[in-house]
Amino acid sequence: MPDIMEVAASIKKWASEHDLLGHDMIAQEEQNEDALGLIETAFQSQATTTALANKKISLVVANPEEEKITVYLSRKPTRNDISTLPKEIDKYKIEYKKASLPSSKYQRKAKQPQKEPYHIHKRQYYTCGSSISPAAIPVTGTLGCLLRDKHGNLYGLSNNHVAGGCNYLEPQYPIMAPGMGDIAPNGFDPFTIGHFVRSGPFLHGSPSNIDIRPNLDVSIFRIKDPETVSSMQQHHYDTPTAIGGLPDNNRVYKVGRTTGLTVGIAKGCEAGAVAVHVKVPDLFDSPVFFFQPLVIESEKAPFSQVGDSGSLICCDSGGQRQAYGLLFASSADGHLTFAMPMRPILQTFDLELVGNHNAGS
Repeated sequence: MPDIMEVAASIKKWASEHDLLGHDMIAQEEQNEDALGLIETAFQSQATTTALANKKISLVVANPEEEKITVYLSRKPTRNDISTLPKEIDKYKIEYKKASLPSSKYQRKAKQPQKEPYHIHKRQYYTCGSSISPAAIPVTGTLGCLLRDKHGNLYGLSNNHVAGGCNYLEPQYPIMAPGMGDIAPNGFDPFTIGHFVRSGPFLHGSPSNIDIRPNLDVSIFRIKDPETVSSMQQHHYDTPTAIGGLPDNNRVYKVGRTTGLTVGIAKGCEAGAVAVHVKVPDLFDSPVFFFQPLVIESEKAPFSQVGDSGSLICCDSGGQRQAYGLLFASSADGHLTFAMPMRPILQTFDLELVGNHNAGS
């Protein structure tokens, strides 16, 4: 019997074969024939094909815990559309919603933050969840969290497209805080918070030519002076050191440079690979594939906006706050946010999460 990820991936495969996918960037992966057979049977009616022809499939997200698949369409489905579409395949429930494709694009003028783009804890320590950028590069994102190696050295974590120049930053390049987009008269004077060390795997190109499964949009930089930073997520809470399990009530949290503290709904992970258009002025402009990213849905307000890239996403699991993932992209309509799970990030760098560093009231 096919599992939920195989069923969800087969929906994408079926949509691609019937020209019902809203894009042509799909990774060619091995398919479970039993799962594909279930999809062909469930979606075989002409009414189903007609409904999807006008509102093509953007993403297919699977939630194994809830045994639910969410099919995101390029346009909002009508009641009539939903009445003709399959609501269940095997034991898995299916829902249909609207969302656009993910991107990580930056303009030279940073998006104005809704609140202060940084926080100085106890008027002394620059916190996580605050603005950073490479010196002299017009990209402003978020310091996600602090990490430590087995020798006690302290590092900052963010996205490659924020703090790594999409693989074009040289080692020891200065990382500044606040980021370039947030330097202003009467603001906090910028300082060198650390120096770039290295990035995770970040290969662009067709999945037919390269192995995209290890791709991670992450970079680390060594903190210059540990006594200038805090593990606090702005003034909201300290960085948890446990890695996230199942979010209680599917709720997740993040503190970012642009939107501050927001709450979202964990929907599961994308079935297979998804192409994210990554654009950094003068450095990089290309789609990059990421395998099974976590997908978070906005609730009342956007969970993330431009400038929140690199934010640490947390959840409460069993009553304990835990690190869930690292934010790296959002859909153009602001409805969805995409993140990488924390465990492979920590394993890539052989580092551990840091909490209780210059924290507390």
